[in-house]
Amino acid sequence: MSDDILDHLARDLKPAKPLSVKALGIGAAVATVLAAVYIFVLYGARPELKALLGGDFSIDPMAWFKPLLFIAIGAGALWSVADLARPEGRLRLRTLAPLLIALGFVLVALVADLFARGFGAFRNIGDPSVLCVLTIVCGGGAGLILMWRLWLRRAATSHPGVLGAMSGLAAASLMAAAYAVHCDRDTPVYILGIYGGGVAIVTAVAAVLGRRLLRW
Repeated sequence: MSDDILDHLARDLKPAKPLSVKALGIGAAVATVLAAVYIFVLYGARPELKALLGGDFSIDPMAWFKPLLFIAIGAGALWSVADLARPEGRLRLRTLAPLLIALGFVLVALVADLFARGFGAFRNIGDPSVLCVLTIVCGGGAGLILMWRLWLRRAATSHPGVLGAMSGLAAASLMAAAYAVHCDRDTPVYILGIYGGGVAIVTAVAAVLGRRLLRW
């Protein structure tokens, strides 16, 4: 093939604008804050946060620890998304560390709770669970759609299913953190079964969609 033909074929090519990791992080932070405000206005704050707004600073540590737990998981998943978006990217242990640490912490707390209370640890797990799961699934799904539309559609990944799963994990975890502004159910079994169940649904659906939609 002559140089003239190559020049002709490449004449109209334009360099692709690189994906901005900073834009991904800022967008995720803004979306999480907006979701938390939405939850606060529509559902109301958990009792400890209401007391905090009234000047009572004797707050239950779980009121801030539970949102931070899911924020850490979401941040690690976003780190994976930024890495996997490139052809040479792969899933790294360091980006999974927040998820593994959080999962280990909750499992240890669950075992301790079972030793202390027996099957009483499972009592009242179902009261507001439907609202919790639906909020995480719907809100996480909405965040996933935004991420797909504004960022992921320009990705060039070698692992579309894994990238889809990590994007779903990020969106659902950050939505779980926002919902924790309202929810005062802090038992390990509730966090693992109800919060974790909602996050797992979004992650699984995103993994399936990623295999189909993120190929290049």
